[in-house]
Amino acid sequence: MAKPENDSVCLFAASAAASAVASIVAFGAASVVLAGLLRTPDAWAMPAVDQTQGGEESHLRATPTAVQNPDRLHDDPVPATGVASPRGPSLEGDTSAIQPRPVVEADPTADAAPKALAGADELSNLSKAKLSDLLSEQFSDTQEGRFLRAFYAARHWVPQWVANDVVGGANGSVGLTPRGHRLLEALDGVAAQGLDSQAYRLGEIRRLVAKGDLTSLAQAEIRSSAAAMTHLFDLLLGQTRRFMSFDKRLALLETEERLDGVNLLANAGAAPDAAVFFAGLAPDTDQYGRLIAGLANTRAQIEKGAAWGDPIPVEGRPSIKPGERDDRLPALRKRLLATGDLVGPEVDFLGYDAPLILDPVTEGAVRQFQARHGLATDGVPGAKTIARMNVSPQELRSAVEVALERWRLLPRDLGGAYVLVNVPQFELFVMEGRRVALTMPVAVGREGFETPLFSDSIKYMEFNPYWNVPISIAQNEVIPKQVNDPDYLAKTGFTVVTRTAQRDPVIDHATVDWSKIGSAAQGYRLRQEPGPKNPLGTVKFMFPNKYAVYLHDTNSRYVFSRSDRAVSHGCIRVGDPKGLADYLLANNAGLPSKVADDFKGASPQIVRLKRSLSVHLAYITAWGLEDGSIRFSQDVYGKDPVLRQALLDSAVIPHADAVMAAR
Repeated sequence: MAKPENDSVCLFAASAAASAVASIVAFGAASVVLAGLLRTPDAWAMPAVDQTQGGEESHLRATPTAVQNPDRLHDDPVPATGVASPRGPSLEGDTSAIQPRPVVEADPTADAAPKALAGADELSNLSKAKLSDLLSEQFSDTQEGRFLRAFYAARHWVPQWVANDVVGGANGSVGLTPRGHRLLEALDGVAAQGLDSQAYRLGEIRRLVAKGDLTSLAQAEIRSSAAAMTHLFDLLLGQTRRFMSFDKRLALLETEERLDGVNLLANAGAAPDAAVFFAGLAPDTDQYGRLIAGLANTRAQIEKGAAWGDPIPVEGRPSIKPGERDDRLPALRKRLLATGDLVGPEVDFLGYDAPLILDPVTEGAVRQFQARHGLATDGVPGAKTIARMNVSPQELRSAVEVALERWRLLPRDLGGAYVLVNVPQFELFVMEGRRVALTMPVAVGREGFETPLFSDSIKYMEFNPYWNVPISIAQNEVIPKQVNDPDYLAKTGFTVVTRTAQRDPVIDHATVDWSKIGSAAQGYRLRQEPGPKNPLGTVKFMFPNKYAVYLHDTNSRYVFSRSDRAVSHGCIRVGDPKGLADYLLANNAGLPSKVADDFKGASPQIVRLKRSLSVHLAYITAWGLEDGSIRFSQDVYGKDPVLRQALLDSAVIPHADAVMAAR
């Protein structure tokens, strides 16, 4: 058993269903397509809009920097009375980079919609007034109503989703345009991403279209735009932000994602295929597509509930060692077959005469299951392993849905290259686009010292760092050891400096009355010199923040042999500090000829990065693997139930369409 932490550093596996694979392909293709479209303004058709708002041509998003908002938090939103906490503080200062999307010329081949409206074919004054009246009637003076009024005014009241010859009062076809059909089809499929579609009121829209009269069609047009905007909010900001007011979500689009709401909605309507447009706005990471496939798998597991079997007894039962007999093994094999960790048509065909013995094949399947769940991979079904096996498919589905929402809550622009620390997985990834350039284990904050979740950027490295002990750690951990052993500070390489003098002169630790622990911690600063006893190890990676946390080496290397690495005071200990330092020296510091070992010494040396590197401290308990399986991590901080409840609370009750129709 690992010794108690005392170094005090600082405050399933089944292939995806065909539909899920198709979703991943669509998401991957969409990101490529959309990237081109955002840079090619004439790629999509869009009706003329009010030029007084646009200014010069610019892209939909501002030119990204390494981190658009270094202080932006993305912790769990906690619903309040009608309002949820935002991911973090809004960007302050200049917002001139927020520009509307430029007007683009119509593409007559992009859609089979009726001919473009111009001159005599433009909407009649009657239909303009009808749309305007309906906006006032349906939304009154609400925030959403004012937004939609501005949206349609910018379009000169040209409808976007409903067949315009009908709304214009002419005889002809009745119903949605091809783009309108594609919009509803796209919104019908959002459950594949773990999103709730009830809020889009799709049934109501279809009923209004089926009525066919001018008023109903105009209402369907307005409802379609409202549904599209709600989905854009869900996709770009997270479904759990539905608790926020419409105007606050609109402001967050601008401050966090550099997107103008009116132009974003116009581009959604101008896109030949709404599904492709929406997919291009989803998180640009392989993880999102893998989790969509994983969600399809877990839903399939639920449908095959009988294959899962009953819970495996664990209370008061011993671990099952290789070669041992246990009457739970048939049920355990059945569970491993259901999760895909054990491959074979039936247990009877595994080729073993003794089904009650833990054989090598089953042991290997247990190891694979343990690896996917962040457990010690010893092949022994013990209490923790069997408890995880007893997690139902419904709970696993919920974990994947929560993970998808967490990706939506992260900044959409993570940076061209970035560091992502997945706290519950105890792992760090250096990403270059979608390529994993470097990965390593990490140790994070333990209970009571949780690692905070936020985004920032690494500015510099400090080799051979001092450790300046925080007051709370000095008072609660270091000084009590000095009281018990008067030579403790000297033996462990601590220097004592006064906090009052301007130059912090070093003083003799023997002159301090350490028995007065509180006053000693407040009056003196403890600084540990560089060296093998320093818990920061050889280097720390700094992204100055209000939490005073950072990445660093450690002199407690044994911690990386543990499966549960929530052990620190909040900072992140990295398993390969030399690898990370060498990467930054070559790619961000402009020192490709240097390596970390060149900076070894007895004194601190700071290397500032010429190009800062984005860093995101995230909390994702379901992680998609290349083989199509999902790795589930322990919810070490108990955050998933909070976000899961927020997802449920933000969803519209089932059959809401029927209720509205009855009204």
